Amino acid sequence: MARTGLFKAPQGDLSCSIGLRAAASLDVNLPASTSLIATLKHLPDFGTHGTPARADTNISIRLGFLF
Repeated sequence: MARTGLFKAPQGDLSCSIGLRAAASLDVNLPASTSLIATLKHLPDFGTHGTPARADTNISIRLGFLF
C-alpha cells in the first residue's frame, strides 16, 4: 500500500513579500515638565507573488511627565 500523502508539499503561505517601514515622530515640550509625542508608523506590503497588497498603519499619541 503506497501512501501518496506522505510526501505532499505543506499547505499554507510560503510566499515571500517585500516590505518597507516608514516612521515619523513629533515631540512638543509643554509647560510644567510635560511633553506630547505623536508617532506615525506605516508598513506597506507590496503584494508580491500573487498576494493582495495591504498595509499596516499605526498612529499613537503619548503624554510624558518629567519627575
